[in-house]
Amino acid sequence: MSDETNPEDSPNLEPIIEPAGPQDENIEPPKKRRGRPPNSSKLLEEKPVSEGGTKEKRAYKKKAQYDNSTIENLARQIQGLHFIAVKMSGFKELEISEPESVMLAESVVNVAREYDLALSGKTGALLQLTGVAVMIYLPRLMQINERKAQFIPVAPGPSEKTVN
Repeated sequence: MSDETNPEDSPNLEPIIEPAGPQDENIEPPKKRRGRPPNSSKLLEEKPVSEGGTKEKRAYKKKAQYDNSTIENLARQIQGLHFIAVKMSGFKELEISEPESVMLAESVVNVAREYDLALSGKTGALLQLTGVAVMIYLPRLMQINERKAQFIPVAPGPSEKTVN
């Protein structure tokens, strides 16, 4: 016998094709979920190849930089806030000296460096303007209110009669 098979001897086998039902037409792709896909940060760690042909690490977040002018301005603001606290409360003990305010400012800056706290330019400028305006105008407003309180005329009461 030969190993070859005769096509006439083999049964007629045709592929079975199932008709597409209405279910296949209405299948929707899965909806996208909100947010960044899981593990996508691993994909962002390297930049694409630059003109030089080398891959570079991506700089994510710049560390906050604080210079001496920042510390000096913060020290003045701290000293001004303590001056306002002295004026409002009347406790002379709350007043601090310039070296004490510089030490406090340096401590605040060190905490900001350690915890990587940084304000954006616009927000920082607005907060600084607000702090300076409060330090300048609040003591003056308090002095104006003190003077007004000294010159308030007392209206005659019901027991006091005016003579014409």
